[in-house]
Amino acid sequence: MANLAPTFQQAYSNYETTKFEDMTVDSFEANGQSYANSYVLFENDYEISHDTELRRESAKSFYKTLRAYKNTTAANYLANVKNEQIEAKLRGFDSTIDYLLFQQNVSRDLFNRQIGVIMKELAPHMRRFVKLMAKAHGLDKITHADLKISLPSEFNQRITPEQPFMTDHLIFCFLGLVS
Repeated sequence: MANLAPTFQQAYSNYETTKFEDMTVDSFEANGQSYANSYVLFENDYEISHDTELRRESAKSFYKTLRAYKNTTAANYLANVKNEQIEAKLRGFDSTIDYLLFQQNVSRDLFNRQIGVIMKELAPHMRRFVKLMAKAHGLDKITHADLKISLPSEFNQRITPEQPFMTDHLIFCFLGLVS
């Protein structure tokens, strides 16, 4: 196992090389202006911008580049999954999931419970949240490019733990849900 250790991280190293050294994301136009684009610019600035056109046009440019590398990225991911499967088997685990959970000190029961909660209980609240975000930003619909935006700045106020009702009330007033 020790002799194989350097190969276990190779797929991730290949992914990082592709992502940070080989990929060049095309510039894009938004609001009549040209913008450079890159992993760093997209993930740190454009993806969270409150400017809808900037956010969506940067996403088109970014995902177009990712599509050009889809086979390399998929091959690297498959290599990583296979490494995890082999290591799990060599270490005597019943499954790769059990091996990965063991590394994180998480029981299978806890994992299964969390997946259940996410699928059954969180999903309806997230759908409602997406609708509220669309309304707060004046969007007819939320696209994949809109998933990481935050509430408009007027809601980003410092509060104390004693004030949660007031903040919720302000948000719902803004959204027209209460007066």
